[in-house]
Amino acid sequence: MKIHSRGLHYRVTPGSGQKTGFYLDLAANREIVATHARSRRVFYVTITTIQADVFVELRRLKSAGEKFDLIILDPPKLAPSRGKIEAGERAYKDLNLNAML
Repeated sequence: MKIHSRGLHYRVTPGSGQKTGFYLDLAANREIVATHARSRRVFYVTITTIQADVFVELRRLKSAGEKFDLIILDPPKLAPSRGKIEAGERAYKDLNLNAML
């Protein structure tokens, strides 16, 4: 199924999981990212383009010498409860540090 939003076309597969991965409230964010991404090499991990553990994939790309002008991180909830806050903070820090290097 295709979704049209602000002049762009997105392909989603409703019913294939808990969510489509397309959030209508993020339209303004997508426009901001599009402005920054224009004419740049972009790395964006989703289950439709690259199915990978983002922590492993970022390390692999770094080891391979890959460079990107823009990386869009949209991680899952890494601190699902109060008891997991410290582990979640470490995971977010690790994710962002690996994306910036």
